[in-house]
Amino acid sequence: MLALGCPDALHQSSVDDLKVGRRSSDKGIIERIDETPRTLVYVSDFAGQRIKDEIFEDGGNPFQKGFIVDVDVETARGRPKIYRVLAVHDVLDLDD
Repeated sequence: MLALGCPDALHQSSVDDLKVGRRSSDKGIIERIDETPRTLVYVSDFAGQRIKDEIFEDGGNPFQKGFIVDVDVETARGRPKIYRVLAVHDVLDLDD
């Protein structure tokens, strides 16, 4: 399990329809891997929808949430390129 976006939460988020198994327009940071925002691919509808529901809950700021997730990291030439979100275990409210 890794923390997606702690402390930076999502770097870019979209209200577009969720596209399971395909690149989304969302980007996230996993500091333990790389501090550069990477494209997110949601492997299951449940994982993607839970993140979408949490970041837009009660009109909140989507960039103030962090997520504990299972993730596969797709690489090219040994560098991270895409985070494939497999499961969401917990949601964290991040302080400013």
